[in-house]
Formats: sequence, structure tokens, C-alpha cells
Amino acid sequence: MRSFHGDSSTCSGLLANGEAEVGQDTFKRPLFPGDTMKFQVEVTESRPTSRGDRGIVSFRHRVMNQHGEEVMECTVKRMLRGRNFKN
Repeated sequence: MRSFHGDSSTCSGLLANGEAEVGQDTFKRPLFPGDTMKFQVEVTESRPTSRGDRGIVSFRHRVMNQHGEEVMECTVKRMLRGRNFKN
């Protein structure tokens, strides 16, 4: 699994830009002022569209606090341009 690390503004952009479908958000514990957040984004699935130059890509977003405890998880599907999308 590859990890993506960023700040809260990055996470907002990841969750808000170009979604085709947003799965259920799961909030597991609170964040407090001064907490450090770590983000991981995992590609869980990709499939081509009928056009061939685009694909539907599923992502799993996870947010952890400074203790490595999972704070939030959600799944997102996006339509992206690309080449050679495979199932």
C-alpha cells in the first residue's frame, strides 16, 4: 500500500474534488486542537469506462492521529482520464 501524507486542506481537496460517488464516512474517534493528522489513500479498484480513455477508480481514505489511531475512514469513486485502465 502506498501512503499519501498531507495537511487538512489537502484532505479536503481529496474528498471534495471530482467524486463520482462518495461512500459512507466512518468517524471513529475525535480530533482535538493540537493533534497531528496523517492521511493515507489507497487505490482499491479501477475499471475502464466504455470510452476507453477514462476509468472509474475507487479510493479508500484513512485519517489517523499522532498515536496511529484511526480517526476517520471513507471510500470515494472518481472518474479519471488515463490510458489502459484495467479491471
